[in-house]
Amino acid sequence: MNKTLLCTAFAAFAVGSVTCRADPGIPDLAGHWEAHGEFAKILKQEAPQSKSHVPHTEFGSTAIDYHFTEQKGRLLKGTKTSPSKTEKIVCVIGYDNKSLHCADEDSTENGHIVNDHVIILYLQTIGEDRSVVSGQKLTKKK
Repeated sequence: MNKTLLCTAFAAFAVGSVTCRADPGIPDLAGHWEAHGEFAKILKQEAPQSKSHVPHTEFGSTAIDYHFTEQKGRLLKGTKTSPSKTEKIVCVIGYDNKSLHCADEDSTENGHIVNDHVIILYLQTIGEDRSVVSGQKLTKKK
């Protein structure tokens, strides 16, 4: 009985220790990143009803700064800033350590971590105002 109890306690401790340990393969994404890319937009109104990171045109290019101020394991939080807007953003790094899933104040972004870059696909639909899709390449500032 004591051996069984001792073995069970040891197994529970060992499993708990392994699952609580941080994955050493999680990439460090904290810091400043520059994003450059292009976008397409469905213009639902003559003039924009709210601020946007991209101009009020059907096609164009993007330049957005991402600043991940905090990373706790797979979780990130920070801000993204363009000349016209700053907003909060939160992200999670996927269990494959290569995917990134984010939500800002009014949209979602999904991406892939490729070496020292992140490739982001951005999707946004704002009611009667606009719908935007964008592809961006993030490069960490040195």
